[in-house]
Amino acid sequence: MKSYLVFLVVFLTRLICGLFLSGFSSSMPPGTFDTGGTGWIVVDGIFLGCFSFMVTKILSRFSKNSAQSLMMQVVIFSIISCVESFYAVNRSGTPIEFVSAQIGYSISRMFPYAPKDLPISASIKTAVPQNSRIVCRTKNDNSLEILSGRGTLRDYVWNGASRSVQLNENVQMGFLEYPLSQARNRFPGYDWKMHDGIARFRGRESCIEVKSIEEACDWIKNNTVSDMAQAISKDGLIVAWKQERLAGELLVHVYQIYINGKKPTSLQCIQTDRANVEITSRKL
Repeated sequence: MKSYLVFLVVFLTRLICGLFLSGFSSSMPPGTFDTGGTGWIVVDGIFLGCFSFMVTKILSRFSKNSAQSLMMQVVIFSIISCVESFYAVNRSGTPIEFVSAQIGYSISRMFPYAPKDLPISASIKTAVPQNSRIVCRTKNDNSLEILSGRGTLRDYVWNGASRSVQLNENVQMGFLEYPLSQARNRFPGYDWKMHDGIARFRGRESCIEVKSIEEACDWIKNNTVSDMAQAISKDGLIVAWKQERLAGELLVHVYQIYINGKKPTSLQCIQTDRANVEITSRKL
């Protein structure tokens, strides 16, 4: 019974610390493994709890399992759980998370994610036209292709690989709500077969309404992410992407700027070498 108590305390400590610390991290999911996801925090807590349970069982055979000894074990394992949570959020994961990640990835391969092309609500204005092929290139020959279906389905092509994702409507991310987004809200959190270290997707699409070209240029300037490849068309379609090596995910942001409800015909603030988004329709 006392060993079960140790398990419960350690599990709850890992869960509470993991959720608390992940709320203060700006780079979730941290490290190589998805510690930011609640599912992985639970799995990691179970591992720690089982480890403490077994150690407590072993120690009880060699020493008197007094209340003082039990309390000391609870405190020690709780401290280990807190340290492990902090390390997982701020470093590159832990050995326990490595095991968790391998198990989770194996599960995701046994039951692979199957995206669907569902209709999009008429109230949502999409940044990516349906049945389209968007080719993005930067001056550094960094490229990304986005192929849209009739609704929520997107195919992303990069580094010789093609992977599919089903976007979700009206996703709340932090304090913001995005019309179309996908942020690994499935357990165990792996979307694809591994390619070049990438097995997950995180992205969003949104339309930006402004009143003038100047306001549009200010928005582009203030929302440029320096460490992301970025391609912008003269009619205001913005695609930014990068491969998060540590997180093992492809990150894609797509925005379409509208000025007084219409796409701009030309944005003077866009440099020639950045006006490199090609949009073509395709037949499905």
